[in-house]
Amino acid sequence: MKFVVFACALLVASAIALPQKTNEVEPKEPRLITNSIRNIIRQVRNAIRANGLDPLIIDSYEFEYNVPFLVDVRLFLNNFSFTGASNIVIRQLDYWVFWHRLRFNIELPRLMLVVENSGLKANVFGEKYNGDLRGSLAINGIGLSGEVRVNFGIFSGISIRSVVTKFRIGRITSNVNLTLMEEDLSANVNKLFNEDIPYILKTYEAQINKFFNDTIRAILDGVLKPSYFSGLLNEIESY
Repeated sequence: MKFVVFACALLVASAIALPQKTNEVEPKEPRLITNSIRNIIRQVRNAIRANGLDPLIIDSYEFEYNVPFLVDVRLFLNNFSFTGASNIVIRQLDYWVFWHRLRFNIELPRLMLVVENSGLKANVFGEKYNGDLRGSLAINGIGLSGEVRVNFGIFSGISIRSVVTKFRIGRITSNVNLTLMEEDLSANVNKLFNEDIPYILKTYEAQINKFFNDTIRAILDGVLKPSYFSGLLNEIESY
């Protein structure tokens, strides 16, 4: 969902930058708008990195919780890494002044999660539980492309005419080893990521895209309020 909000922020930035009158169009305006969007992308990248989210690396983590005679929980995590969240790539970005149309194609080429070893041991009211997890999960080609058209009126201001988007995931590669209560669930987990989720995304592609269209449009309608947009820019620039 953060990716959706991020994409919306870019679209709003371009919409707000539209000329105040339709007859005040200058040749340099499309470049000014797209450059502003590229600048926002750079700020988002920097914010992700500054918050320690890319790369996110945990060498060692342990957690223990104990209530004598009732609950005893122990969890550990070794050599965890998550990378790729800040590598936001612009595949396409253009703005047509005369049509008030923004076309975009934004992608995260690869998200990679690796866990060398992790485990859980618990005793809850005398019942023992245990589990182990290790392996990797890679998601390639997470993208959002589309087109936003706006209307501009001297008295009515800016309004969204249409939003058409397409969400995509190129490939998911799961190589996870999961054991719960001495039962090996690795095959089930890998099938879920490698086969079931891609099938669901393909089967419900139209519904997913409609969800993105409706969500982005609703956010844009709200964000186009001047006070909201000013606050959004201030928050982004604070990074």
